Amino acid sequence: MNMFEKLVKINCYSKNKILRKAATNLLEKLYCCEINCTEIDKSVLFAHHACGCTIVASKICENVVIFQNVSIGSNMKFNKPSGEWENVGNPIISKNVVIADGAKILGPVLIGENSVVGAGAIITKDVPANNIAYGVNQFKPKDANYDLVYSSNMINSDKIIEANNQLIAKYMKTIYHVNVEEMNFAQLFKEISPEEIPDDVFTLTGKIYPVITAGKGEHYNSMTASGGGMGLLFRKPAIWCVLQSTRYTLELIQKEQSYTLSYFPHEYKKQVHFLGSKSGRDSEKMKEVELTSVQTPSGNISFKEARLIIECKLAQITTPNPDDFCTQEARDYISEVYKDPNEYRKYVFGEITHVWMKNSLLH
Repeated sequence: MNMFEKLVKINCYSKNKILRKAATNLLEKLYCCEINCTEIDKSVLFAHHACGCTIVASKICENVVIFQNVSIGSNMKFNKPSGEWENVGNPIISKNVVIADGAKILGPVLIGENSVVGAGAIITKDVPANNIAYGVNQFKPKDANYDLVYSSNMINSDKIIEANNQLIAKYMKTIYHVNVEEMNFAQLFKEISPEEIPDDVFTLTGKIYPVITAGKGEHYNSMTASGGGMGLLFRKPAIWCVLQSTRYTLELIQKEQSYTLSYFPHEYKKQVHFLGSKSGRDSEKMKEVELTSVQTPSGNISFKEARLIIECKLAQITTPNPDDFCTQEARDYISEVYKDPNEYRKYVFGEITHVWMKNSLLH
């Protein structure tokens, strides 16, 4: 239980008036909130520490969720001729209600079970159960297939960050009219050290399919790869992968003694898969693929759409021998591919010479 939760517990449920007063003062000072209800269930959840909230209700039932800057209070008026106050009383919030940020619920009203009061809503009338309240005293039936604003199965924060990054990228392209095809390599990428690569090795070698490209000028070829690893080889940063011995790209790697591994954002998944669907030896796939080639300062080939480029100098190519493996699973795998000469595998080790990251404004 954190500090806020402890203060709410004392403020709402303690029978010691001195402690309650102290908790009330601390809530106002630390969180700019006031909670003063005739009855409030212990299961009520205050999001964002109830910052900016004034909660003065008749009754708040179980499993209610209240977000920040919410006002729940009275909406009285004084009748001068009669000398009486009218519309006296504070809201009752039924169970399983969600009250979004900035909402205002005023007067002797009832918010029905399982309803949602939308952000910024002003409510001075009863809201039926299973409804969405919005605007000024507007409401409509809630779709039973959706939890709005809050759910017990809340979204993973990484997904929110990913969605926000995509929105930022879209915004930047709109504001700065970024046209990747018209930009040169220096405008698109900045060099970083291998230690600064943001992705972990298991993501780069297991979850993302890199595009391996070898060749120079107009004569180059690309293929997709999976598996492999990264680390130190002869005290230098290195990366390795397993390639089929008949790959056209492997021939170009051996000829040029250098190559690149390019990693793309998720939206280029289709293009990455296309490069692995056919050989460049007997097709025009490098002209057909919807990617824009670019030459690195070293003369190697990658693509402008990539978010990360690793340039390598060929260090070693070796053919695995089934007898060199200690586990039966590995021996069986190598023995199986050796049955067909066209399926031979080569282990390709490359010394990392340069690492390029897409400039922050462009990804």
